[in-house]
Amino acid sequence: MVAPPWFPIPPKGYGGIEAMVHALVEGLIARGHEVTLIGAGAYRGSARHLKTYERAPLERLGEAFPEVVHALLAAEHLDKLEVDVVHDHCLGGPLTAGWRRAPTVLTAHGPVSGELRTYYQSLSARMGMVAISERQRATGHGLSWLATVYNAIPVDEYPLETEKEDFCLFLGRMSPEKAPDLAIQAARVAGRRIVVAAKCNEPGEKRSPRGGGRRGDRLHLRRGARAAVGDQPGRRAGPEGLPAVGL
Repeated sequence: MVAPPWFPIPPKGYGGIEAMVHALVEGLIARGHEVTLIGAGAYRGSARHLKTYERAPLERLGEAFPEVVHALLAAEHLDKLEVDVVHDHCLGGPLTAGWRRAPTVLTAHGPVSGELRTYYQSLSARMGMVAISERQRATGHGLSWLATVYNAIPVDEYPLETEKEDFCLFLGRMSPEKAPDLAIQAARVAGRRIVVAAKCNEPGEKRSPRGGGRRGDRLHLRRGARAAVGDQPGRRAGPEGLPAVGL
């Protein structure tokens, strides 16, 4: 299993792909599979762990070079392993798939259109792809899809809360494509208080409007929110194919 290089696993805050990778690795091990995880920085889990960076290069998120170095170092680790399959969750990692005998499968965690479609089409002879939704798969018609596997969550971490607090929640990135401004507008129209809990360290995110705040427990926020106001299809429909508002 090859995780992206940007956050430790499991992540302490933002890091949706890393959180999903952690849950997947733990689930596979619980079912008796032998898993080696290649990632960056600290690791708290049950798999054998091989590092590409001693510390995850979070402050360089959005730059190309850490992804390239991560892919090459991951390929070096894989050359020394005997594995049945390589499951890659990175953008640059599949570029080295042709170097190894073991088959590689890629989960595409983002859009598959435009230049990304060209990229994935060029890789299709070397690997198969996993979609995270039927909508994503439909927008990537003709790519080497093997299956659609929805991002799962460890359900035990999200017990049912029948007593909700009086706020709706935006949880994501302070990015124009995630449209926190539209989430705020939707909350105002509905007459609801909104809590914005978001990552804000990339250049485009730093340009977004920000207010003062503090770190919060994302699990508590998710359990307590009366509604979740998410990725707005009017700005950019995400590959997950999820609705903008969940009640």
